[in-house]
Amino acid sequence: MITVKNLKKSFGELEVLKKIDCEINKGECIVVIGPSGSGKSTFLRCLNRLEEPTGGQIIFDGTDILDKGTDINKIRQKLGMVFQHFNLFPHLTVKKNLELAPTLLKLKDKQAISDKADELLARVGLSDKADAYPKSLSGGQQRRVAIAGVIAMHPDFLILDEPSAGLDPVGRREIFSRIQGWYKKGVFSVILVSHNMDDIARLATRLLVMHQGRLVLDGDPMDIFLHHRETLKECGVDAPPLTQTLLYLKEKGIPVPETARTVEEAAEKMYAVLGGGK
Repeated sequence: MITVKNLKKSFGELEVLKKIDCEINKGECIVVIGPSGSGKSTFLRCLNRLEEPTGGQIIFDGTDILDKGTDINKIRQKLGMVFQHFNLFPHLTVKKNLELAPTLLKLKDKQAISDKADELLARVGLSDKADAYPKSLSGGQQRRVAIAGVIAMHPDFLILDEPSAGLDPVGRREIFSRIQGWYKKGVFSVILVSHNMDDIARLATRLLVMHQGRLVLDGDPMDIFLHHRETLKECGVDAPPLTQTLLYLKEKGIPVPETARTVEEAAEKMYAVLGGGK
């Protein structure tokens, strides 16, 4: 569990995080949303002290990670972060890039390093790309290689800042499908920032909404989308387009399942309501 208490972060006189309080449990997939400049990325970076908070506490499994005596490198192995901007060595194959991951370098046997790299590539669905060079990979595939390097540390939490940024729709679906599969299997819990509301609706078990450095809403995604739209709009965001459409249809008296998270789910439920299959 991660417990955040009264978290503050300032850059000079600019207060970026203002008294954030929340608990993040294992087994969750938490998505942080909010307009640009709301403090989302800074919040993620504070969770494993890539940014030093100005005040407050971050307690991970009973240890305050802000204490000077805390071994932050050990903590970062458990709170693994995949950055929005990352670099693979262009002159090395995908597998060779992974073999340079710090966790793998601790293995003294070359065969053990090779086997571990193969295992990681299989987990992110890229076994057939082991001998490929980064420039031949799609953006989504490159991001999966970066995630594989973090998975090598066996983190309890995978922290991702805009994992679908710059990806086409296929790459975006691919990366989110992988993330969803991992957390549902209990491989690790997920905390991520995203602007894509449709993907958020599919993925999140819990939503954190930030605005002007404050945590404004914290709860079930569909509850927030359905019952807190005015607050969302005040924060510069809104419910996913599908939810907006379903709410509009319901207002017009059409019996639609406004809690559906995907078009497929909505269609299936509407088919049942309208007597399909009878």
